[in-house]
Amino acid sequence: MKIVYHTVIRDATPRLQSAVREEMVAYATRHGIKPACRNYGVSRTTVRKWVRRAKEDEPLTNRSTRHANSPNALDRVEKRIDNRIKCLERKLDKLLQRI
Repeated sequence: MKIVYHTVIRDATPRLQSAVREEMVAYATRHGIKPACRNYGVSRTTVRKWVRRAKEDEPLTNRSTRHANSPNALDRVEKRIDNRIKCLERKLDKLLQRI
């Protein structure tokens, strides 16, 4: 029976996603990568990815795609600091003109 992997995964809870992936890994282990691809309607890359993660005892859940750091965040902080310095310089100039 052919399983439409992406349809199941898209609407499933994380626990069900892991269960389907475990089933896919077991199928690939028993029957091979190509038959698993045909049965689940996915690419060899996808099956290999989950088989590799299972062998390395990694969880069969989605990994975060969030960046570890934000390169633009530092730029924003630097701009705020520069603006604050300019503002304080203007205030200092005004005070010095009064004297």
